[in-house]
Amino acid sequence: MIKKSILTILALIIFANLSNAQADRWQQHIDYKIKAALDVTNNIVKGTEEIVYTNNSPDTLRKVYFHMYWNAFQPNSSMDIRSRELGKNLLNFKRGSITASNATMLGQEATQDWDRRVRDRIQKLSSTEICYQGISQILIDGKEQELY
Repeated sequence: MIKKSILTILALIIFANLSNAQADRWQQHIDYKIKAALDVTNNIVKGTEEIVYTNNSPDTLRKVYFHMYWNAFQPNSSMDIRSRELGKNLLNFKRGSITASNATMLGQEATQDWDRRVRDRIQKLSSTEICYQGISQILIDGKEQELY
């Protein structure tokens, strides 16, 4: 009985020491400074953004990724094509996803699996309705970086 108690106490001490041996947590830090101007006549926003990113981790960052969200809303973008492809899929709420021929053969009604917010609207945008984002320059520690 005493051996079990001693082993339990030793196990707890070892566990406590191991849990305290973990490295301190780190949190990344980023500051944004955005200057923008809105041209209401032509529906254009132009601006610049300065991002100061502080890497508090022990790792060296070799790449930085920027997601260009608005570029998805252009005719023939991957989002446009994916949205139009969804319309080719049919849903039967009783049986799940089915094809048009199966729906006809089974005598069931099926509806197109559109993303209701998008459908085929992107491909129909006029040149004045298309929005995009562009990066003209990235500097890291004052040195210009290659854009991919």
